[in-house]
Amino acid sequence: MDFTGPIVSDGSDGVISFESCTFDKYSDYALKINSGNVLLSQCDFKQPAGHVILGANTNTLQSVNSGNKRKLDVKNNSKSAKVEIVTGNEYVFESIPKNIKTDIGKHPRPASNKVIKANLAKATGFNNNAPTQDVSAELQAALNAVKTAGGGTLYLPGGRYLVNSPVKIPSGVELRGTWDVQHHTQSGGSAIFTTYAGGAAGEKGASLIQLEENAGIRGINIVQLNLVSDGFSAQNPRTAPFLIQGQGKNVYIVNVTVPLGDKGIDLASYNTGGHYVDYFAGVLVRAGIWVGGGAEGGFIRNMQFNPHYGSRLPEGGQGYPNVSMTRFVQSNCSALKFADVKNQTIFNNFVYGSIYGIHFLKDAITGKNPGQMTVIGHGSDGCTFSLFVEDADKNTKIVAINSELVNTQITSQPVRSYVLMGDKVKTDKVHPDAQLILYNSAFWGSPIIGAIINNGTVRIQQGNYTRSGAPGIDNRGGKAHVYTTYFAQPMTGEGRATRDISEAVAAGDNVYAKLHAAGISTELTNNYYTSGLKDKKEGAGKIYGSDVVSGKK
Repeated sequence: MDFTGPIVSDGSDGVISFESCTFDKYSDYALKINSGNVLLSQCDFKQPAGHVILGANTNTLQSVNSGNKRKLDVKNNSKSAKVEIVTGNEYVFESIPKNIKTDIGKHPRPASNKVIKANLAKATGFNNNAPTQDVSAELQAALNAVKTAGGGTLYLPGGRYLVNSPVKIPSGVELRGTWDVQHHTQSGGSAIFTTYAGGAAGEKGASLIQLEENAGIRGINIVQLNLVSDGFSAQNPRTAPFLIQGQGKNVYIVNVTVPLGDKGIDLASYNTGGHYVDYFAGVLVRAGIWVGGGAEGGFIRNMQFNPHYGSRLPEGGQGYPNVSMTRFVQSNCSALKFADVKNQTIFNNFVYGSIYGIHFLKDAITGKNPGQMTVIGHGSDGCTFSLFVEDADKNTKIVAINSELVNTQITSQPVRSYVLMGDKVKTDKVHPDAQLILYNSAFWGSPIIGAIINNGTVRIQQGNYTRSGAPGIDNRGGKAHVYTTYFAQPMTGEGRATRDISEAVAAGDNVYAKLHAAGISTELTNNYYTSGLKDKKEGAGKIYGSDVVSGKK
């Protein structure tokens, strides 16, 4: 980040950190730290002097490779501040990427401006009536007619429509409901209801809504009526195929809400390069959005999965099932999966309740691993593993910026962690050179262990560990680099009991960083530890970095 003018901090006992920032056009001092603690990593001050002034109540200033040509000018008016200034090429790291593209250059639209209104049987009104007349054939005929006319929009007016057989949206055609914005279940509008569950093929059957190349769906609700009926329940919901499937490039799904469904969007069975998903929301009990098939240049944006979409209904109920799926979702859902994709942008998405909030793995069809992709503003809350890299090769590079990774105390899950890199120690499913890079991440909730690294390389820069887990960084078989990170939870290095006795922490695990015998190395540079650096090393690997050199224990 670039700062023009002075910055004043009254942080009390908190921590303010700056990484890869530039400071310019300040009159006396760029940073006026009146109290608290400050971390500077690889920051550039454009003027040769007047960089930092420490007030009387400042506790700590830590700097690595910061200043004007790495020379940091500090005026210390504090009573007893600890000032630590470190320089050296061994501490140089890769800065946060700049000029990241978060939206598509040209938004998708149908092949023409033609709009045809569909006049189909439906249920309407502020009552609890679900639709009873299946309009699948009529809907397909209307979509085909739009295609024959040269493409365009088939408009589905407000109401509830029963669609019990799969329909295909042809290339150049958009199926559009009443919504031009993101929306909640309780707002009603145009909705497709279905009891379709894949026919004889079950969950391996065809998807209800199929999108040909350059086809889209926008502004509508889709709900499965029979997920928890006819012998099925919230504890054992019916299985079904994905509700929506992309079958070609440049498909799009915008402003679509699923109040209740088994599986959401399949972008993995075909190459859907250039796909665009924006403001997709709802309750998906087993699968949210799965992407793969060699797709390149796709966007998944502004998605929100939360169980309350299934229980906050429109006025009168309007035929929607009223059911809470929170417990099942937390134990069975894999919300976001990314397999064989390249240059994928994943922006501003949120998942509440899932085993894996966001999951990266080998493609079931192409057999290839994830490529390079950027994740910005992702939130995983109430998850067992908030971010899981299961498969990755030497070309995998996942960059996550401004993530919120949260674990909830789920008693049925014996292990919970913010980050899981590899499914077991030294797994050959993750290449040692595979990279997961986390910039500006918030970690909080009820983890058992903070980050588990079984192979590959994980880099955490400017993390905020409200709860560290035990250990905070558990390096079992790879490489870890931790920079400019705040560990707020006190640690003793000894065993302890937690609120749940089943989560008792063994002696030697109650540390910020643990390097197991199979772990290669852990770097700890310019971090702040509330109770001083507590670490544990086993075997021949090494724990190193400016924090180890300076003896912060």
